[in-house]
Amino acid sequence: MPVYRPAASSILRSFRASGKRHLLLTGGRGSGKTTLLRALMPSLCPDAPMLLTAAVPGRWVEMRDTAAGAAAVIGRFDAALPPGENRMRPVADGFLLLGVPALHRMAAGESEWAVLDELGYLENSCPEFRQAVEALLDAKRVLAIVRKQDTPFLTALCARQDAFVVDLDDPAPALGCVVMASGLGRRFGGNKLMADFCGVPLIANALALAALPLLAKKLGFDPAVMASPIITTIVDFLSLLVYFTFATTILHIG
Repeated sequence: MPVYRPAASSILRSFRASGKRHLLLTGGRGSGKTTLLRALMPSLCPDAPMLLTAAVPGRWVEMRDTAAGAAAVIGRFDAALPPGENRMRPVADGFLLLGVPALHRMAAGESEWAVLDELGYLENSCPEFRQAVEALLDAKRVLAIVRKQDTPFLTALCARQDAFVVDLDDPAPALGCVVMASGLGRRFGGNKLMADFCGVPLIANALALAALPLLAKKLGFDPAVMASPIITTIVDFLSLLVYFTFATTILHIG
């Protein structure tokens, strides 16, 4: 079944509207993180220095500093490790001799932006590298790919208040309708739940209708008789939210 992937232009508009400092892309293997990063760079940070990682399956992981034209191995395949994705053993010298100095140069450089592709479980093994990444985030704006994995370092990066995180495994989460209704979405106006309806906020009408079956039961009537109005109201309300959510997604006007 085809998986919806948001367009780079849509993500770029949403990021700029958010007012956040950094743009972080995450998702599982094959979710298109690097492809999206490359599509974002020309509009966001075309001349930014880059620190890249590339894996040779079954052999090693290499880190490349594009500004210096240098590379170093940061992980080597170890068949003794349990089967799975994490079968590379960290090589500390690669981080200390290439990664950390490259991050320091990025932080001290003239470019407003820095690009990291990608930050993963190997990086979690080197405290000096983690500290250098945090210092870079404080000094520059960062466009980065963060591997979707449960490590303290990666989790903390995605939880930063100044980071706009795009999860390519869940580009249109269920909370989209709630965000639109709450007024946090910028399209189609704000404060939807507080919109006036017959002189009363929409949310107040919905809550009042929700109480009707309870009131009927308390008075000794059949609650089903009173349930019809609330069901109709909820269906109409959700239909509008779904409509606007699909319009935002299809037209890329998030």
